[in-house]
Amino acid sequence: MKRFIAITMHEYLRESINRDKSRKVLFIDEYGKMIVYDDGDFRIAIDDEYNARYITLWHKVYKKNIESWVRCGYLDASLSRVPFRNGKYLSIRSIEIDKKHRNLGYGMKLYKALFDFSGSEVKGIYSYLPNRVNKKEIPGIYKKLGAVTDGDYQYIDFNN
Repeated sequence: MKRFIAITMHEYLRESINRDKSRKVLFIDEYGKMIVYDDGDFRIAIDDEYNARYITLWHKVYKKNIESWVRCGYLDASLSRVPFRNGKYLSIRSIEIDKKHRNLGYGMKLYKALFDFSGSEVKGIYSYLPNRVNKKEIPGIYKKLGAVTDGDYQYIDFNN
């Protein structure tokens, strides 16, 4: 029974990170940002609906009873070819979430937005392990996303 639950949970996680190319922009906010996620307190915006590279996380705050949105995180990616793989992959140049908003699942949501809104020529994400600065949270995210390690590189292949 435990094995069944573990397999089912693994399949659920894999299913929830599959690339969803049918996903659409929810709305354009008052500042012109393309919002792809909104839970009332947090929003995620992308820079390009068809070829996203810069994903931002926004948090609603109130000052003197006036609502505003403050950036509290981002993910910045670049497109390149990688050794021993066919096709183009994204390299994460930087990802940051303010300390008070970490461990709430928003890092994973930033990656998911990148997956869903990256160009169709993108085959996945890669990371050059010796250059990885964050040795704590990022390996956990990559593991949840089904990353495969090959020498000094870690790859996440999209399920197109």
